[in-house]
Amino acid sequence: FSNISFNELATSLLLNFLPVISKRFVVGLFKILGLFTIFIPIPTIRNFLLFFVIAYVALSDIGGYFCGKLFGKKKIFPNISPNKTLEGYIGGFLISFTAILLTYEKFLNETLFTTVIIFTIFIMLSFIGDLYISLIKRIHSLEDTGSILPGHGGLLDRIDSYLFSIPFIYLTLFIE
Repeated sequence: FSNISFNELATSLLLNFLPVISKRFVVGLFKILGLFTIFIPIPTIRNFLLFFVIAYVALSDIGGYFCGKLFGKKKIFPNISPNKTLEGYIGGFLISFTAILLTYEKFLNETLFTTVIIFTIFIMLSFIGDLYISLIKRIHSLEDTGSILPGHGGLLDRIDSYLFSIPFIYLTLFIE
């Protein structure tokens, strides 16, 4: 391993250990997630949590984009997502995490320590979802995942950060 760079190791791990997603799998995943949110009751006290979770992911994506554009120098996964930088990831993480710390007491009965652990994993899963769809696009030599939203990489690129993060939040905070 001493001759392998972090980027080569990470790319190799992602290519070898993440399954190649097919269109049928993606459609099935959205059907499951759709049923998940329709048939499982969400306690009314935490109804606003979903809004905040969506906002946290959006802040992470927006913060990552702008911090990466302004300060980005170190590419972290150039073979998977050539524009992602370490500075962008850290900036997006910090912006989203600041919003989490400012708002968590409004709808969570968790301690600060528990909130930090849960939402650190949440933000990391958001980033992994983004990378995962980028990996699928690279494997299948696609520039975009669709043409519904021109200039945005497709519909799947708009929701990729939610693929792993929303189910994680549901499983950790809504199931008692």
